[in-house]
Amino acid sequence: MLEQTPQRQTQRLKLALAPPAGGADFRLRRRACPMWCSVASMPRRGGHPRVGVRKPSPGFVIAAAAVLLLSPGPGWCAEPVDPVKRAQVLLDRLGDLATAVDPEARAKAGWGDPEANLKELRESDAGLKEYLQAHPNDAPAVVLLMRIYDLRSTLDVFSFFTGSSNLMKENEAYASILDRALGADSLNAELHYWRGRLYAAYGDPAQMGIAPNPHLPDAVREARRAVSLDPKEGRYKENLAGMLLANGDEAGARALYREVKADHPMYLLLHDWERMPNIEGAETIRLGMPGTPMGMLTAMGAMARALVFRGTAAEFERRCRERWPGFHLAWSDTADSVRTRAPRQGHQLLRWKGDILVPDPSVKERPALGTGGIWLEAAEERARDSEAAQLGHGIKPGDTICTVFLINLRQAR
Repeated sequence: MLEQTPQRQTQRLKLALAPPAGGADFRLRRRACPMWCSVASMPRRGGHPRVGVRKPSPGFVIAAAAVLLLSPGPGWCAEPVDPVKRAQVLLDRLGDLATAVDPEARAKAGWGDPEANLKELRESDAGLKEYLQAHPNDAPAVVLLMRIYDLRSTLDVFSFFTGSSNLMKENEAYASILDRALGADSLNAELHYWRGRLYAAYGDPAQMGIAPNPHLPDAVREARRAVSLDPKEGRYKENLAGMLLANGDEAGARALYREVKADHPMYLLLHDWERMPNIEGAETIRLGMPGTPMGMLTAMGAMARALVFRGTAAEFERRCRERWPGFHLAWSDTADSVRTRAPRQGHQLLRWKGDILVPDPSVKERPALGTGGIWLEAAEERARDSEAAQLGHGIKPGDTICTVFLINLRQAR
């Protein structure tokens, strides 16, 4: 217990016996501390009691004062926590999006119990929204809110697959807050950056994987605006590059990543695909269903390619040897796959030697990411009725085809 000096006792006794000033602060204190409910019943100066309120007995006043004097500190009447400061402290502790998706970084940052962190994020989110109702033009507070949204939405991806409530359903509330702030400060690059990211976030979870996000053009527009307002900020360029890649503009994305850094990991990944030769007769298939989230499209666009070859695996192998002498698919047929008539599957690792890919037949299983090279997987099968129309390129139901997946083993980050 803190030492109760005479000066401290006198000060606290005055606080205990002084009538409250009233107003919103008094109401907040009264809710926070039941003792104020009793103190509030005391007569005003001048001896005039409050109308309709019973005057407390002298014994009660002395007892109340004793309790206050002996309490360990002033927390009973503490000022309400500043929601902006609380959000900043929370984000300083938890880190950013990169921390959220990296288990080692989470442990280093001391995330602790995930549910407890999510609870803190939700509470801080609610406090900032209430604050912004009274201060809609506070741009730094809006940015803090969106950073919290970013962490919550990242973690919420996992809850989406479990069927729990999804943060994306609340996007309209964040959009309104951002639009109000942009109305007051249309030249704020950071606000445009977050508005673009919010447009890119899929607003209707029920349509994810079914229909394309209709707001992707708006997302690109806002991302371009952020870059134009602050062209030196690499984060804005990376954001725009990701959106362009998700929309199929690989050349534009590659150029932006290179502007940020000549050896940017995403640029190097995309440059690998740029220098990889085409395989005659193999047509590219766009990865991702309609409505695939932008982040997934960006990752798939950088890390993988899908091809379809109209013909047998032996014919596909011959075409590959035209590019890479020594190319040979190692088939992974098993007794079970033969019995079930599953598609035949083969693989081959291609390693970079300068700007040329060279087959490495010694590798039998797919190496880990970060080891470099291109891992090729091919499966021979017959096109099903449901697939033929989607594959296109003149493929008809029943045609023998090879579906090919190319995976870039370069480290993305």
